[in-house]
Amino acid sequence: MTFIDFILFLFYSLIALAGCLLSKYWYGDLVSPLSIFLGGNGLSLAFYHLKLIYLKPLSLTTHLIVLSGLMTFVVVTCLVSKIPFRPPLRPHSKTVATPGLSAFFYFTGFLATIGWILPLLLLIQKYTWGYLSQNWWILQLEFQMQFIGYLNLLGILVLPTFTIKTLSSKIKLLDIIITLSALIGATLAGIKSYFIFSSAAALLAYTALRPGRLKLYHLGLALFVILAFFAFYDANIDIFVSKSFPGSVFPKQLEFLQRPYLYFVGSWPATEQMLSGKMPPQPIWSYVTFRPLWKILGGLHIIQPVPIPLPAVNIGASWFNVYSFIGEVYWDYGLGGVLIFCALLGSIATFLYLKARQTAHWQNVLLYSLFTYGVVISFFLYYYMFEIFFLIGFVLFVQSFYRFKKLI
Repeated sequence: MTFIDFILFLFYSLIALAGCLLSKYWYGDLVSPLSIFLGGNGLSLAFYHLKLIYLKPLSLTTHLIVLSGLMTFVVVTCLVSKIPFRPPLRPHSKTVATPGLSAFFYFTGFLATIGWILPLLLLIQKYTWGYLSQNWWILQLEFQMQFIGYLNLLGILVLPTFTIKTLSSKIKLLDIIITLSALIGATLAGIKSYFIFSSAAALLAYTALRPGRLKLYHLGLALFVILAFFAFYDANIDIFVSKSFPGSVFPKQLEFLQRPYLYFVGSWPATEQMLSGKMPPQPIWSYVTFRPLWKILGGLHIIQPVPIPLPAVNIGASWFNVYSFIGEVYWDYGLGGVLIFCALLGSIATFLYLKARQTAHWQNVLLYSLFTYGVVISFFLYYYMFEIFFLIGFVLFVQSFYRFKKLI
Protein backbone atom coordinates (compact mmCIF):
# COMPACT_ATOMS: atom_id res chain seq x y z
CA MET A 1 0.00 0.00 0.00
CA THR A 2 1.61 3.24 -1.18
CA PHE A 3 1.03 6.77 0.14
CA ILE A 4 -1.21 7.50 -2.89
CA ASP A 5 -3.25 4.40 -2.09
CA PHE A 6 -3.65 5.63 1.49
CA ILE A 7 -4.87 9.04 0.31
CA LEU A 8 -7.34 7.41 -2.10
CA PHE A 9 -8.49 5.07 0.67
CA LEU A 10 -9.38 8.09 2.80
CA PHE A 11 -10.95 9.90 -0.17
CA TYR A 12 -13.32 7.09 -1.13
CA SER A 13 -14.11 6.37 2.52
CA LEU A 14 -15.25 9.99 2.84
CA ILE A 15 -17.43 9.56 -0.26
CA ALA A 16 -19.09 6.54 1.36
CA LEU A 17 -19.57 8.47 4.60
CA ALA A 18 -20.98 11.46 2.72
CA GLY A 19 -23.59 9.21 1.08
CA CYS A 20 -24.76 7.99 4.50
CA LEU A 21 -24.82 11.48 6.02
CA LEU A 22 -26.72 12.99 3.08
CA SER A 23 -29.23 10.15 3.21
CA LYS A 24 -29.73 10.64 6.94
CA TYR A 25 -30.18 14.41 6.49
CA TRP A 26 -32.49 14.26 3.48
CA TYR A 27 -34.56 11.16 4.21
CA GLY A 28 -34.11 10.61 7.94
CA ASP A 29 -32.57 7.19 7.29
CA LEU A 30 -29.10 5.80 6.70
CA VAL A 31 -30.36 3.48 3.96
CA SER A 32 -31.55 4.90 0.63
CA PRO A 33 -30.47 4.50 -3.00
CA LEU A 34 -28.14 7.47 -2.49
CA SER A 35 -26.28 5.98 0.48
CA ILE A 36 -26.27 2.52 -1.11
CA PHE A 37 -24.71 3.71 -4.37
CA LEU A 38 -22.16 6.08 -2.86
CA GLY A 39 -21.51 3.83 0.12
CA GLY A 40 -21.14 0.63 -1.88
CA ASN A 41 -18.92 2.06 -4.58
CA GLY A 42 -17.00 4.24 -2.14
CA LEU A 43 -16.21 1.42 0.27
CA SER A 44 -15.38 -0.96 -2.55
CA LEU A 45 -12.86 1.50 -4.02
CA ALA A 46 -11.49 2.33 -0.57
CA PHE A 47 -10.88 -1.34 0.25
CA TYR A 48 -9.33 -1.86 -3.20
CA HIS A 49 -6.66 0.68 -2.27
CA LEU A 50 -5.80 -1.25 0.88
CA LYS A 51 -4.20 -3.76 -1.54
CA LEU A 52 -4.78 -6.76 0.72
CA ILE A 53 -4.05 -8.99 -2.28
CA TYR A 54 -2.17 -8.16 -5.46
CA LEU A 55 -4.38 -6.30 -7.96
CA LYS A 56 -3.54 -4.34 -11.08
CA PRO A 57 -3.49 -0.54 -10.58
CA LEU A 58 -6.23 1.84 -11.73
CA SER A 59 -5.47 4.70 -14.08
CA LEU A 60 -6.46 8.32 -13.50
CA THR A 61 -8.93 8.01 -16.38
CA THR A 62 -10.75 5.19 -14.62
CA HIS A 63 -10.99 7.19 -11.39
CA LEU A 64 -12.39 10.21 -13.26
CA ILE A 65 -14.99 8.13 -15.13
CA VAL A 66 -16.12 6.48 -11.89
CA LEU A 67 -16.38 9.84 -10.12
CA SER A 68 -18.40 11.29 -13.00
CA GLY A 69 -20.88 8.42 -12.66
CA LEU A 70 -21.15 8.88 -8.89
CA MET A 71 -21.72 12.61 -9.26
CA THR A 72 -24.41 12.08 -11.89
CA PHE A 73 -26.23 9.69 -9.57
CA VAL A 74 -26.17 12.24 -6.74
CA VAL A 75 -27.44 15.11 -8.92
CA VAL A 76 -30.31 13.07 -10.35
CA THR A 77 -31.26 11.82 -6.88
CA CYS A 78 -31.52 15.42 -5.72
CA LEU A 79 -33.70 16.37 -8.68
CA VAL A 80 -36.08 13.44 -8.27
CA SER A 81 -36.38 14.07 -4.52
CA LYS A 82 -36.70 17.84 -5.06
CA ILE A 83 -33.98 18.30 -2.48
CA PRO A 84 -33.40 20.66 -0.73
CA PHE A 85 -36.73 22.23 -1.69
CA ARG A 86 -38.89 19.87 0.34
CA PRO A 87 -38.78 18.73 3.96
CA PRO A 88 -37.32 15.30 4.71
CA LEU A 89 -39.69 12.36 4.49
CA ARG A 90 -41.22 11.44 7.80
CA PRO A 91 -41.58 7.85 8.95
CA HIS A 92 -45.10 6.77 8.12
CA SER A 93 -47.41 4.93 10.45
CA LYS A 94 -47.10 1.27 11.27
CA THR A 95 -50.04 0.52 9.01
CA VAL A 96 -49.15 -1.18 5.74
CA ALA A 97 -51.62 -1.66 2.90
CA THR A 98 -51.88 -5.45 2.78
CA PRO A 99 -54.69 -6.49 0.39
CA GLY A 100 -53.41 -9.58 -1.40
CA LEU A 101 -50.22 -9.82 0.68
CA SER A 102 -51.02 -13.11 2.45
CA ALA A 103 -52.27 -14.76 -0.73
CA PHE A 104 -49.10 -13.68 -2.56
CA PHE A 105 -46.88 -14.90 0.28
CA TYR A 106 -48.44 -18.37 0.51
CA PHE A 107 -48.66 -18.84 -3.26
CA THR A 108 -45.03 -17.81 -3.78
CA GLY A 109 -43.84 -19.89 -0.83
CA PHE A 110 -45.67 -22.95 -2.15
CA LEU A 111 -44.10 -22.62 -5.61
CA ALA A 112 -40.65 -22.00 -4.10
CA THR A 113 -40.90 -25.09 -1.90
CA ILE A 114 -41.74 -27.24 -4.92
CA GLY A 115 -38.84 -25.52 -6.68
CA TRP A 116 -36.21 -26.92 -4.32
CA ILE A 117 -37.79 -30.19 -3.18
CA LEU A 118 -38.34 -31.52 -6.70
CA PRO A 119 -34.73 -31.07 -7.99
CA LEU A 120 -33.35 -32.34 -4.69
CA LEU A 121 -35.41 -35.54 -5.02
CA LEU A 122 -34.22 -35.94 -8.61
CA LEU A 123 -30.59 -35.51 -7.53
CA ILE A 124 -31.01 -38.00 -4.68
CA GLN A 125 -32.50 -40.48 -7.14
CA LYS A 126 -29.53 -39.93 -9.44
CA TYR A 127 -26.68 -39.93 -6.89
CA THR A 128 -28.24 -41.40 -3.69
CA TRP A 129 -28.54 -39.34 -0.51
CA GLY A 130 -25.34 -40.71 1.02
CA TYR A 131 -23.19 -39.66 -1.93
CA LEU A 132 -24.88 -36.27 -2.30
CA SER A 133 -24.54 -35.47 1.41
CA GLN A 134 -20.76 -35.94 1.10
CA ASN A 135 -20.45 -34.07 -2.22
CA TRP A 136 -22.53 -30.91 -1.92
CA TRP A 137 -20.52 -29.34 -4.77
CA ILE A 138 -22.81 -31.23 -7.17
CA LEU A 139 -25.48 -28.65 -6.33
CA GLN A 140 -23.50 -25.96 -8.15
CA LEU A 141 -23.50 -28.02 -11.35
CA GLU A 142 -26.93 -29.60 -11.42
CA PHE A 143 -29.39 -28.14 -8.93
CA GLN A 144 -30.80 -25.34 -11.09
CA MET A 145 -32.63 -27.53 -13.60
CA GLN A 146 -34.28 -26.08 -16.67
CA PHE A 147 -37.74 -24.61 -15.98
CA ILE A 148 -37.83 -26.05 -12.42
CA GLY A 149 -35.12 -23.55 -11.52
CA TYR A 150 -37.53 -20.65 -11.98
CA LEU A 151 -39.68 -22.01 -9.15
CA ASN A 152 -36.70 -22.01 -6.81
CA LEU A 153 -35.85 -18.53 -8.02
CA LEU A 154 -39.21 -17.35 -6.69
CA GLY A 155 -37.96 -18.26 -3.22
CA ILE A 156 -35.97 -14.99 -3.27
CA LEU A 157 -39.29 -13.17 -2.83
CA VAL A 158 -40.34 -15.04 0.30
CA LEU A 159 -38.02 -13.46 2.91
CA PRO A 160 -38.72 -9.82 1.92
CA THR A 161 -42.46 -10.60 1.73
CA PHE A 162 -42.26 -12.25 5.16
CA THR A 163 -40.54 -9.11 6.46
CA ILE A 164 -43.36 -6.91 5.17
CA LYS A 165 -45.94 -9.32 6.58
CA THR A 166 -44.23 -9.34 9.98
CA LEU A 167 -44.34 -5.54 10.16
CA SER A 168 -47.99 -5.35 9.15
CA SER A 169 -49.78 -8.23 10.87
CA LYS A 170 -49.36 -11.17 13.21
CA ILE A 171 -47.41 -14.08 11.80
CA LYS A 172 -48.20 -17.76 12.16
CA LEU A 173 -46.01 -20.81 12.59
CA LEU A 174 -46.80 -21.69 8.96
CA ASP A 175 -45.32 -18.35 7.86
CA ILE A 176 -42.03 -19.16 9.59
CA ILE A 177 -41.94 -22.67 8.09
CA ILE A 178 -42.53 -21.32 4.58
CA THR A 179 -39.79 -18.71 5.01
CA LEU A 180 -37.28 -21.24 6.32
CA SER A 181 -38.18 -23.50 3.40
CA ALA A 182 -37.41 -20.71 0.93
CA LEU A 183 -34.07 -20.03 2.62
CA ILE A 184 -33.18 -23.71 2.32
CA GLY A 185 -33.92 -23.49 -1.40
CA ALA A 186 -31.79 -20.34 -1.69
CA THR A 187 -28.90 -22.14 0.01
CA LEU A 188 -29.19 -25.22 -2.20
CA ALA A 189 -29.47 -23.14 -5.38
CA GLY A 190 -25.86 -23.82 -6.37
CA ILE A 191 -24.92 -20.13 -6.37
CA LYS A 192 -24.53 -17.66 -3.53
CA SER A 193 -26.58 -14.89 -5.12
CA TYR A 194 -30.03 -16.30 -4.25
CA PHE A 195 -29.45 -16.15 -0.49
CA ILE A 196 -27.72 -12.75 -0.66
CA PHE A 197 -30.40 -11.30 -2.95
CA SER A 198 -33.21 -12.45 -0.65
CA SER A 199 -31.45 -11.16 2.48
CA ALA A 200 -30.63 -7.78 0.94
CA ALA A 201 -34.19 -7.35 -0.37
CA ALA A 202 -35.58 -8.14 3.09
CA LEU A 203 -33.27 -5.55 4.63
CA LEU A 204 -34.36 -2.95 2.08
CA ALA A 205 -38.03 -3.71 2.71
CA TYR A 206 -37.50 -3.26 6.44
CA THR A 207 -35.76 0.10 6.03
CA ALA A 208 -38.55 1.38 3.76
CA LEU A 209 -41.20 0.48 6.34
CA ARG A 210 -39.20 1.42 9.43
CA PRO A 211 -36.97 4.31 8.36
CA GLY A 212 -34.43 5.40 10.92
CA ARG A 213 -34.51 2.13 12.85
CA LEU A 214 -31.46 0.56 11.19
CA LYS A 215 -28.15 1.40 12.86
CA LEU A 216 -24.58 0.85 11.73
CA TYR A 217 -24.19 -2.16 14.01
CA HIS A 218 -27.17 -3.78 12.28
CA LEU A 219 -25.34 -3.41 8.96
CA GLY A 220 -22.25 -4.90 10.60
CA LEU A 221 -24.29 -7.87 11.77
CA ALA A 222 -25.71 -8.33 8.26
CA LEU A 223 -22.18 -8.24 6.83
CA PHE A 224 -21.09 -10.88 9.35
CA VAL A 225 -23.96 -13.19 8.32
CA ILE A 226 -23.12 -12.77 4.63
CA LEU A 227 -19.41 -13.46 5.24
CA ALA A 228 -20.27 -16.55 7.29
CA PHE A 229 -22.53 -17.77 4.49
CA PHE A 230 -19.79 -17.03 1.93
CA ALA A 231 -17.26 -19.05 3.93
CA PHE A 232 -19.70 -21.95 4.39
CA TYR A 233 -20.50 -21.98 0.68
CA ASP A 234 -16.86 -21.94 -0.38
CA ALA A 235 -16.04 -24.78 2.00
CA ASN A 236 -18.94 -27.07 1.07
CA ILE A 237 -20.29 -26.24 -2.40
CA ASP A 238 -17.99 -23.90 -4.35
CA ILE A 239 -15.00 -26.11 -3.58
CA PHE A 240 -13.10 -25.96 -6.87
CA VAL A 241 -12.38 -22.23 -6.89
CA SER A 242 -9.13 -20.73 -5.67
CA LYS A 243 -9.28 -19.36 -2.13
CA SER A 244 -5.69 -18.14 -1.87
CA PHE A 245 -4.23 -15.38 -4.04
CA PRO A 246 -0.78 -13.90 -4.72
CA GLY A 247 0.34 -10.93 -2.69
CA SER A 248 -2.12 -11.66 0.13
CA VAL A 249 -1.52 -10.04 3.51
CA PHE A 250 -4.30 -12.03 5.20
CA PRO A 251 -3.02 -14.21 8.05
CA LYS A 252 -3.58 -17.95 7.80
CA GLN A 253 -6.50 -17.82 10.21
CA LEU A 254 -8.34 -15.30 7.98
CA GLU A 255 -7.48 -16.89 4.64
CA PHE A 256 -11.18 -17.59 4.04
CA LEU A 257 -11.70 -13.81 3.66
CA GLN A 258 -9.50 -13.56 0.57
CA ARG A 259 -12.19 -14.58 -1.89
CA PRO A 260 -14.91 -12.33 -0.42
CA TYR A 261 -12.38 -9.49 -0.56
CA LEU A 262 -11.65 -10.27 -4.20
CA TYR A 263 -15.34 -10.17 -5.06
CA PHE A 264 -15.79 -6.92 -3.16
CA VAL A 265 -12.96 -5.07 -4.92
CA GLY A 266 -12.05 -7.12 -8.00
CA SER A 267 -14.51 -5.30 -10.25
CA TRP A 268 -12.26 -2.23 -10.36
CA PRO A 269 -9.11 -3.80 -11.87
CA ALA A 270 -11.49 -5.72 -14.17
CA THR A 271 -13.10 -2.40 -15.12
CA GLU A 272 -9.64 -0.99 -15.76
CA GLN A 273 -8.97 -3.77 -18.27
CA MET A 274 -12.32 -3.02 -19.90
CA LEU A 275 -11.71 0.74 -20.14
CA SER A 276 -8.16 0.25 -21.41
CA GLY A 277 -9.36 -1.83 -24.35
CA LYS A 278 -8.01 -5.19 -23.19
CA MET A 279 -11.41 -6.88 -23.45
CA PRO A 280 -12.25 -8.98 -26.50
CA PRO A 281 -14.74 -7.37 -28.90
CA GLN A 282 -18.43 -7.60 -28.06
CA PRO A 283 -20.29 -10.45 -29.81
CA ILE A 284 -23.31 -8.17 -30.36
CA TRP A 285 -24.20 -4.50 -29.91
CA SER A 286 -25.17 -3.50 -26.34
CA TYR A 287 -24.07 -6.93 -25.20
CA VAL A 288 -24.28 -6.15 -21.47
CA THR A 289 -27.29 -3.84 -21.36
CA PHE A 290 -29.57 -6.06 -23.42
CA ARG A 291 -28.24 -9.42 -22.32
CA PRO A 292 -31.65 -10.59 -21.07
CA LEU A 293 -33.13 -9.80 -24.50
CA TRP A 294 -30.29 -11.44 -26.43
CA LYS A 295 -30.61 -14.49 -24.17
CA ILE A 296 -34.32 -14.86 -24.96
CA LEU A 297 -33.94 -14.23 -28.69
CA GLY A 298 -30.99 -16.60 -28.88
CA GLY A 299 -32.92 -19.28 -27.01
CA LEU A 300 -35.80 -18.91 -29.47
CA HIS A 301 -33.27 -19.07 -32.35
CA ILE A 302 -34.46 -15.70 -33.66
CA ILE A 303 -30.83 -14.54 -33.56
CA GLN A 304 -27.58 -16.42 -33.41
CA PRO A 305 -27.07 -17.44 -29.76
CA VAL A 306 -24.51 -15.22 -28.00
CA PRO A 307 -22.23 -16.32 -25.14
CA ILE A 308 -23.90 -15.61 -21.82
CA PRO A 309 -20.93 -15.39 -19.40
CA LEU A 310 -18.89 -12.23 -19.81
CA PRO A 311 -15.28 -12.83 -20.85
CA ALA A 312 -12.70 -12.92 -18.07
CA VAL A 313 -9.68 -10.61 -17.82
CA ASN A 314 -6.50 -10.80 -15.79
CA ILE A 315 -6.81 -8.48 -12.76
CA GLY A 316 -3.54 -9.53 -11.17
CA ALA A 317 -4.78 -11.91 -8.50
CA SER A 318 -6.67 -14.10 -10.95
CA TRP A 319 -8.86 -14.11 -14.04
CA PHE A 320 -12.12 -12.35 -13.28
CA ASN A 321 -15.36 -11.62 -15.13
CA VAL A 322 -17.35 -9.63 -12.58
CA TYR A 323 -17.34 -5.97 -13.59
CA SER A 324 -18.74 -2.74 -12.19
CA PHE A 325 -21.89 -0.96 -13.31
CA ILE A 326 -19.84 1.91 -14.69
CA GLY A 327 -17.32 -0.31 -16.49
CA GLU A 328 -19.89 -2.41 -18.32
CA VAL A 329 -21.97 0.62 -19.37
CA TYR A 330 -18.77 2.21 -20.64
CA TRP A 331 -18.02 -0.96 -22.62
CA ASP A 332 -21.43 -0.69 -24.29
CA TYR A 333 -21.70 3.07 -24.88
CA GLY A 334 -18.64 4.99 -23.67
CA LEU A 335 -18.65 7.92 -21.24
CA GLY A 336 -22.04 9.18 -22.46
CA GLY A 337 -23.55 5.84 -21.53
CA VAL A 338 -22.06 6.06 -18.03
CA LEU A 339 -23.73 9.41 -17.43
CA ILE A 340 -27.08 8.39 -18.93
CA PHE A 341 -27.34 5.04 -17.17
CA CYS A 342 -26.20 6.38 -13.79
CA ALA A 343 -28.92 9.00 -14.20
CA LEU A 344 -31.50 6.34 -15.06
CA LEU A 345 -30.47 4.11 -12.19
CA GLY A 346 -30.58 6.99 -9.72
CA SER A 347 -33.94 8.36 -10.89
CA ILE A 348 -35.77 5.01 -10.99
CA ALA A 349 -34.38 3.74 -7.69
CA THR A 350 -35.12 7.05 -5.94
CA PHE A 351 -38.65 7.21 -7.38
CA LEU A 352 -39.38 3.69 -6.14
CA TYR A 353 -37.86 4.54 -2.75
CA LEU A 354 -40.04 7.62 -2.33
CA LYS A 355 -43.13 5.71 -3.45
CA ALA A 356 -42.42 2.90 -0.98
CA ARG A 357 -41.85 5.39 1.85
CA GLN A 358 -44.90 7.53 1.11
CA THR A 359 -47.56 4.94 0.29
CA ALA A 360 -46.44 1.96 2.41
CA HIS A 361 -48.24 -0.43 0.07
CA TRP A 362 -46.61 -3.86 0.24
CA GLN A 363 -46.25 -4.14 -3.53
CA ASN A 364 -44.44 -0.78 -3.77
CA VAL A 365 -42.10 -1.84 -0.97
CA LEU A 366 -41.39 -5.19 -2.61
CA LEU A 367 -40.73 -3.65 -6.04
CA TYR A 368 -38.40 -1.11 -4.46
CA SER A 369 -36.46 -3.82 -2.64
CA LEU A 370 -36.09 -5.92 -5.80
CA PHE A 371 -35.01 -3.11 -8.11
CA THR A 372 -32.67 -1.55 -5.57
CA TYR A 373 -30.81 -4.83 -5.15
CA GLY A 374 -29.26 -3.86 -8.47
CA VAL A 375 -27.99 -0.69 -6.78
CA VAL A 376 -26.64 -2.75 -3.87
CA ILE A 377 -24.60 -4.96 -6.20
CA SER A 378 -23.73 -2.20 -8.68
CA PHE A 379 -20.23 -1.84 -7.27
CA PHE A 380 -19.35 -5.32 -8.50
CA LEU A 381 -22.04 -6.23 -11.03
CA TYR A 382 -23.90 -3.87 -13.30
CA TYR A 383 -26.55 -5.38 -15.42
CA TYR A 384 -30.07 -6.06 -14.24
CA MET A 385 -30.12 -9.77 -14.80
CA PHE A 386 -33.02 -11.69 -16.25
CA GLU A 387 -33.72 -12.89 -12.71
CA ILE A 388 -34.57 -9.39 -11.48
CA PHE A 389 -36.89 -8.72 -14.40
CA PHE A 390 -38.50 -12.11 -13.90
CA LEU A 391 -39.17 -11.47 -10.21
CA ILE A 392 -40.55 -7.98 -10.79
CA GLY A 393 -42.75 -9.33 -13.59
CA PHE A 394 -44.04 -12.09 -11.33
CA VAL A 395 -45.00 -9.61 -8.60
CA LEU A 396 -46.84 -7.39 -11.08
CA PHE A 397 -48.57 -10.34 -12.74
CA VAL A 398 -49.86 -11.88 -9.49
CA GLN A 399 -51.05 -8.53 -8.15
CA SER A 400 -52.79 -7.72 -11.47
CA PHE A 401 -54.51 -11.11 -11.37
CA TYR A 402 -55.66 -10.40 -7.80
CA ARG A 403 -57.11 -7.03 -8.78
CA PHE A 404 -58.83 -8.47 -11.84
CA LYS A 405 -60.38 -11.20 -9.71
CA LYS A 406 -61.79 -8.56 -7.35
CA LEU A 407 -63.36 -6.71 -10.27
CA ILE A 408 -65.26 -9.76 -11.45
